[in-house]
Amino acid sequence: MTIPAPEELEPMFVRLHYAAALRIVGWIGFWSQLILGMTAGAILLFSYGREIQNHPGTQFGLFLLFASSVALAGGTLAKLINIQVGRQLRKPDRRHWPSRQSVMRLCDFEAFLHWGGMIIVLLGTVLIVSNLMTVAMSLVPGIITDASKTIQPLDLLVIQASTALMAGHFVGISTSFWNLRGLLLLLSKRHPKPKPLKSLKAPSSPPPRALKSHGSFEKP
Repeated sequence: MTIPAPEELEPMFVRLHYAAALRIVGWIGFWSQLILGMTAGAILLFSYGREIQNHPGTQFGLFLLFASSVALAGGTLAKLINIQVGRQLRKPDRRHWPSRQSVMRLCDFEAFLHWGGMIIVLLGTVLIVSNLMTVAMSLVPGIITDASKTIQPLDLLVIQASTALMAGHFVGISTSFWNLRGLLLLLSKRHPKPKPLKSLKAPSSPPPRALKSHGSFEKP
């Protein structure tokens, strides 16, 4: 069994720390996004038919919320890949380690997926709120003749679903950036910056030896 050199211990500890962080952050992101996504999906399935019937103008907004929930589900599954990557980095054999490019591509994929889902859910929320606000402004106090001309507490569940989707995508973006930060730290420890070379001084020439006087140079 070979004992690693002292200069190799710090990168090894950083790698193990990054592997443990990948697993912990992966599990936190997985369960958080799973709970938020299932909550939003259940609310959307429960209120979709009623919203389409009472407020037809919210149909496209609800479609955007469903598309955002699909993106959140993809990001949730990507967290399982992060957990697997953390397990591979814990192995001492380098052949089992994932490449740097694959980990960076995974972080980029998660970030862009959640950014896209965040933009979609924002657009869907704006459309739904605008439609419900239009209905609320057209209400006449004391005169209610059509259910589509009223705003009920169940209509606010759709806004609650959009809020849960935003929170899920925010967790996904935060965890992907945290993993990318840890990867950059790991690479900086494995490839430290070269130390600046000291300026070399030219060797000083030895002082000239004093000439000794010889008898041939003296007068007789």
